[in-house]
Amino acid sequence: MSTARRRSALLLVVALVAVFVSGLLGRAQAAQPFSPPTGLEGPPSAVHPVVVVGVDGLTWDQIDPRTTPTLWALAQSRPSGLLAGRGADEPTTALDAWASISAGNRARAHDLPEPLPESGAGSPAQDPGVAVAQRQTAPARTGAKVGALADALGGRCITAVGGRGAQLAAANSRGQVGGQISPGSSACPVVLVQSPNAAAAETEVASRRSSAFLLLVVGLGDVDADGKASKPAHLHAALADEADDSRPSPGRLSSGSTRRAPYVQAIDIAPTVLRAFGVVPPPSMVGQPWTLSDVGSFDPAAYRQADERAHFMPTAVLGVVLPLVVVFVLVLGLAALLAWRGRRELAWSVALWDSRIAAAIPLATFLARLFPYESWGSGGLPTLAALWGLILAWVAVILLLCRNRVAWVAVATAVGLGLDVLLGAPLQLHSVLGYSALVAGRFAGLGNPAFGAFAAAVLLSAMLAAGALGSGAPSDSVPSDGVSPHRTRPVLAVAGIALLAIVVDGAPIFGSDVGGVLSLVPAFALLGWAAAGRRVRIRTLLGAGLAAVAVLVVFAALDLARDPDSRTHLGRFASDLLA
Repeated sequence: MSTARRRSALLLVVALVAVFVSGLLGRAQAAQPFSPPTGLEGPPSAVHPVVVVGVDGLTWDQIDPRTTPTLWALAQSRPSGLLAGRGADEPTTALDAWASISAGNRARAHDLPEPLPESGAGSPAQDPGVAVAQRQTAPARTGAKVGALADALGGRCITAVGGRGAQLAAANSRGQVGGQISPGSSACPVVLVQSPNAAAAETEVASRRSSAFLLLVVGLGDVDADGKASKPAHLHAALADEADDSRPSPGRLSSGSTRRAPYVQAIDIAPTVLRAFGVVPPPSMVGQPWTLSDVGSFDPAAYRQADERAHFMPTAVLGVVLPLVVVFVLVLGLAALLAWRGRRELAWSVALWDSRIAAAIPLATFLARLFPYESWGSGGLPTLAALWGLILAWVAVILLLCRNRVAWVAVATAVGLGLDVLLGAPLQLHSVLGYSALVAGRFAGLGNPAFGAFAAAVLLSAMLAAGALGSGAPSDSVPSDGVSPHRTRPVLAVAGIALLAIVVDGAPIFGSDVGGVLSLVPAFALLGWAAAGRRVRIRTLLGAGLAAVAVLVVFAALDLARDPDSRTHLGRFASDLLA
């Protein structure tokens, strides 16, 4: 092996470490100017209740200073954000969203019977719709328990005003409605209001804001004029007003379930209400309380642009991924045809360039997110054409910088996606191979397609470093009971890259990807074992699997050490097991 190749391999390892560490430090420094997330909490009373105003289909396009001055003033002076209101179904109706509020988890509710009146003798009213919603939600396997909000409030009085959704959310899991008013009080401490439109919500907020300790205003469900679900879905308006003038505002909302400002979810509303009473949410609730993520000016244009990005993502996925797969397969078929006709050199060249372009495309699609392409053109084909041009331009840049070498494209992809996660994954949301806030499956870290590209890239990078550093070692220099000195550098290179990749993908503060850890750890363990020149046996495979479990246990312990409102699904799962 030449000295130049060894130096290149060493530079590769050093560059990967330096870039990832600098990204880690950059993220930590970026968080320093902000105070810790501020919860919407306090001791509400019957005089100062908690009020949730759910507005059918409310988006930021419907809030303006002329038609909804109270809501507009609230947005300018208090925290606001974008609400992903998906329940167990897509699209989600307003009734589904209210069922999700009741459960603190994704639920569904369709065609519910009306509540029964009080039967006298102090017997509470009954809502048979709770049992119906529970049966409808069960096949979704979300673990949701419709009525969990009222159950957790421990019999506190809940008043429902307006539509069927608020009535459903006010009942406990046994279908009992209302709860008990505290002695000496004349009003319920929790009020759930369902408003049919922005105008009705304007009236409700104007009348209730002065008496509410905690006021949440949210858009729920994607509905048309007849109240039926319609496509496409929207990111809805979310506003929070707290009777505490000492808190800095306005700002952007976030929650532990999204870990990304300004996004919150409908499933977060129940835990937010419970925290106002100092009540710990039950295990069936997967939502997390709202927090004030950062302080800044109200920017409705940014909210509308985020909704545009979410709308355009399905078009981008269909218009980019499908043609790419078709073209890639057709070009490979052309190469096979050329080889069959005896043009082997040309066939190899065609197949090689096809592979180079395909290798560069994943990173190119994420780099394209640096530009607001969804606002270019009038949507549809013009915008899609602009996106295609942007992706191809990034492909050319990547191949030029990587000198048309697939191995170095892998390194660039590993570094690019790793840095993106370390910096909060700004390129993942609403990108072609990323994830969507409308789907609400993930808001942070790497999505499944991105993880596939990242995993392949980091493994190829480790193989490149190990192969370059291990070339030239004598074939008989590996002892049966240890690692040859000639193998030390490649093993260390694999271990270093593995450590960085697993931390970026699996650490709770970054990717928090359980499945990624379970696949990356064994893969790197076997790669390191091979780099050491050791034979892979059954016990080697078992050891790799145990190593993955051990890493998960470490990440779970780190997650448990954090504030409960900031824990990921891994920490909450571990907490439930230990409870």
